Amino acid sequence: MADGPAPKHPSTRQRRNKVASATTLRVVDNPKIPLIPKRGTGLKWTPEALAWWRRTWSSPMSSEYDESDFSGIVRRLFLEDAYWEAAREGETNQMLKLSAEIRILDIEYGLTPMARRRLQWTIEQGESAEEKTTARRKKRAAESPRPVAAVDPRELLA
Repeated sequence: MADGPAPKHPSTRQRRNKVASATTLRVVDNPKIPLIPKRGTGLKWTPEALAWWRRTWSSPMSSEYDESDFSGIVRRLFLEDAYWEAAREGETNQMLKLSAEIRILDIEYGLTPMARRRLQWTIEQGESAEEKTTARRKKRAAESPRPVAAVDPRELLA
């Protein structure tokens, strides 16, 4: 005798825990890096800010950005530049304030591992990564000692 109603058929369930935004990001061999915005007259970007701009636009995450994201990424560029300027001048309090803002924008644009996890973005692993994993597993299996045939304790009593 059954206790309670029969379970629903899986196709009629309301919640399926499927996420529409889950994406696998691909590494681009020759990325299109936008021109870096000009600063004021006589001002130049710090080398760290220039490197950040290239890394960000070369990253797999850049494929998910659209035109509306550009101004936010430029804002992040200014923060990166200001952070390194403050670091050169030894302004620790300013660096801490800028770090907080940088952290927020990094999360918004999926530039940290946890942000990518929250956005359910995964970076495609190339064949070489799969080959390395397989080789490492084979090596580990070869190095691990073989299990010794267990002795039946009843044989010791006889």
